[in-house]
Amino acid sequence: MSRSTRLGKDRDVLIRLFDNVYSLLHLGGYYRRLQSKEAIDDGFEKVERIIRIVEKYISRP
Repeated sequence: MSRSTRLGKDRDVLIRLFDNVYSLLHLGGYYRRLQSKEAIDDGFEKVERIIRIVEKYISRP
């Protein structure tokens, strides 16, 4: 079974979250100097969600 198959529906969620985080924090926060605290906080909340999903798979035997 491939890794992407094991992720199931979380794969699509992770892809969407990575895209959002990249847009908000990297492009918006760094290159466009986004200064909205709410937008940056939203980006970090998405990062925390990514971490929780990944930890779920790392902790499996």
